[in-house]
Amino acid sequence: MKPQDKASNNYVHRKLQLLSFVKKLNTSKYRSVKENTLTAINSNKILEIASKLKNIDKEDIDIIQTFIKTVQARMQDKTFMPLKYTDPRGSRYFSLLPLYKIDSKSIQIDAQSFWKLAEQCDIKIKPGQKNDNDLTLWCLNVFDFSKIGYKTLESLTSCSKKFAYLTSQICNKCKSKQLNNISITGSKRRVHFVLKCESCGTVWNRDVNSALNIYDIFVYKSKHDNESPLPFKRPSED
Repeated sequence: MKPQDKASNNYVHRKLQLLSFVKKLNTSKYRSVKENTLTAINSNKILEIASKLKNIDKEDIDIIQTFIKTVQARMQDKTFMPLKYTDPRGSRYFSLLPLYKIDSKSIQIDAQSFWKLAEQCDIKIKPGQKNDNDLTLWCLNVFDFSKIGYKTLESLTSCSKKFAYLTSQICNKCKSKQLNNISITGSKRRVHFVLKCESCGTVWNRDVNSALNIYDIFVYKSKHDNESPLPFKRPSED
């Protein structure tokens, strides 16, 4: 990074925002302070006290004058490098410490990112053949659906969709089928989205319990050749 002989508008703005009295100025006065400060720095002059600045305290004007002289001195001795830690727009950026933990999370990608990912995975799909079968084949290869029982493209496209079985009826903690709706005291109404396990006493939000069960089923299937865990097996699977 080479020393700079001019200050930018963004640099002056950023530095002025560090001064407490500046934040109390109205928009018109602040714009005048910023423009006059920038002009003074780049023309190697002192701050011109315009009519809009006459109501500012002398102590505050002296602080700005000191800032201007400091920047001008750094320009003269070739040590003024304001862009060292800024991007082309003048925004500051910082170095980050090494990341010791990365938590996985789901993301949504657009079509352009999708095809870039396909190219990075070295999946050969011709530009003119991006149809449903190509997409299905791409997903089969990249995400390795064979681990959850889909060995071929035909098995992935022809299989019937089945929702997870009993996910809202089995307690995720003790795996017993003793979940009941909680009744409101003094009323015959039941709260259908709040469940209590009569076996272990755990109180569940119905959707949270179901989501945890579905996750456990998926993990189990991925490790056991697409076989469902025993509490969630359908009668037809026995």
